[in-house]
Amino acid sequence: MNVWESRQKFAHYLLNVTQFSILASLGLGLVSCAGNYRRPESFEAKMARFQPKNTNPNIVPKLELDPAMPETFRRPSSRGPASHSIDENKLPSNKRLYFITLYGQYRNISEYVDSEKAPDLNHCPSFHSSLVSYKEGLPPLTNKRISINKRYTSITPDSVGKFPELALPVSIDSENPRLYDVIANHKEVDPNQYLTQALKVHLTKTYKELEELCESGSSDNYYNYENLTTHIQRKGNEFRPNKKSLKTLLKTTLFSNMTLIESLNKNVVRKRGPASSNVGPHKFYQEGLIQKLGVEWTHSYFKSVGR
Repeated sequence: MNVWESRQKFAHYLLNVTQFSILASLGLGLVSCAGNYRRPESFEAKMARFQPKNTNPNIVPKLELDPAMPETFRRPSSRGPASHSIDENKLPSNKRLYFITLYGQYRNISEYVDSEKAPDLNHCPSFHSSLVSYKEGLPPLTNKRISINKRYTSITPDSVGKFPELALPVSIDSENPRLYDVIANHKEVDPNQYLTQALKVHLTKTYKELEELCESGSSDNYYNYENLTTHIQRKGNEFRPNKKSLKTLLKTTLFSNMTLIESLNKNVVRKRGPASSNVGPHKFYQEGLIQKLGVEWTHSYFKSVGR
């Protein structure tokens, strides 16, 4: 598929997402006048009409923390799996590490959309060699089935802190309504349908940032990540494993996505595809990034979400 065909497909996907988002923002959601489900928009439809009001096309969702969560987090045991040391000399530069990690997260999140395959990134001038190297020997994506009906039967505002996907917008044009808002007000509808919509919106925005990175070599979210790196270096030991530090991390795309993926993975009831497809280089780069920032304690938080 050439660049033009890829962008046409992406445009058609965005168009469908946008149409669905308008319905959701009007409070109609997935329910038609006759009470039947509306088919969730395709990726291409969402992307076709996505005209971000902000210069940043991929605004980070405003994740919340569970009020019952402890104020501090334990650092990983020296013998625990999270403490496995990665040779930082094998990691790419900050910018390439950010790009590759974000691309890996995009692929990972797309596995949770059961109804449609998300567009792949096939043209990337700024990170061509990195993308080609990353894709070499990459296992095929799986299709991860999620069952969340029981999980959301008695949600409250505090549930957003336990299940971060509830903080995702279901509209391509606005941060509201969130998945939580829609499910709470449309209890008669299957929440899996709304989750699919929220994930498609999130993937659409992520793709647009990846496209921006490929074309210009940077993005607003990348600069936020660079600022985070500088902030942690300046703070040193003052950047402690606590809620305050965690809130800072969750304002960045990569850590927000890590949290989302960890929560979604706890809902998987069936995986279709080769067993090895869940193992990929994204784990190496993601863990390398965490280690490079010295925030291995975030694994304690990741284990708590989605339960």
